[in-house]
Amino acid sequence: VEMRTMTLWRALALLPLALAASCGRESRPAGGPPNVVFFVGDGFGSGAWAVGRALGIAQGQHLVLDDAPYLGFLDTRSQDALVTDSAAAATEWATGRRGKNRVIGATPAAPLPNLFERQAKAGRGAGFITTTRVTHATPAPFYARVRDRGDEQAIAAQVVGALPTVAIGGG
Repeated sequence: VEMRTMTLWRALALLPLALAASCGRESRPAGGPPNVVFFVGDGFGSGAWAVGRALGIAQGQHLVLDDAPYLGFLDTRSQDALVTDSAAAATEWATGRRGKNRVIGATPAAPLPNLFERQAKAGRGAGFITTTRVTHATPAPFYARVRDRGDEQAIAAQVVGALPTVAIGGG
């Protein structure tokens, strides 16, 4: 694909693959996954994916994400609400545990270890690419813990302290 015809989303979808390819095998710890870059389209669920695929087919194109070697879906639910917000959903992605709406990376009892901390402990890098702000509730649970998703100053201080290998956001 020529760069002048490549859409921003197609370029962003290829970025994690380029980053992974640039890490030589000799720099990866043995066993387990290599460095992880989490690509999150805020609000991008299976419905948006289906619409994107349908539009691509109608235009004679396809989604680059459909070519990814590994894909996964996670059913997220809030501990305290019928409708799950970004904070609770992303806390579940980042920690493997259900969270409460508005709360970033923690339960009332204790903070939960997140994916980035586990990667760092294993000597691996981790990062994220998101369509929203770096301090938004969607990427924040991967590196931060706050009681209210609106406290973006506290979240910003924690992203600096966490120093993810990659932190790219829009918004």
